[in-house]
Amino acid sequence: MHGTKLGYQAWAIAVFLCSTNLKGVFSMKLRHDLEITQKSAWHLAHRIRKVLEAGDKPIFPGPVEADITYVGGLEKNKHKAKS
Repeated sequence: MHGTKLGYQAWAIAVFLCSTNLKGVFSMKLRHDLEITQKSAWHLAHRIRKVLEAGDKPIFPGPVEADITYVGGLEKNKHKAKS
């Protein structure tokens, strides 16, 4: 992530897509979803895959727990105080 012009949100979305898809993610899909160039998407995916490769020790040595969260929505569905 250091030294790239991509924001943290693009990295977070790319890591999510790469880690949750069973068959992997093509750089063209990342390009479309993140609205970046194909070359940037390829480098991003390559870096994420490199980090996710299995090494000598596991990334998470203990149990891992994750919750499902939805962030976003339509403006018309927000409370009147938040508009």
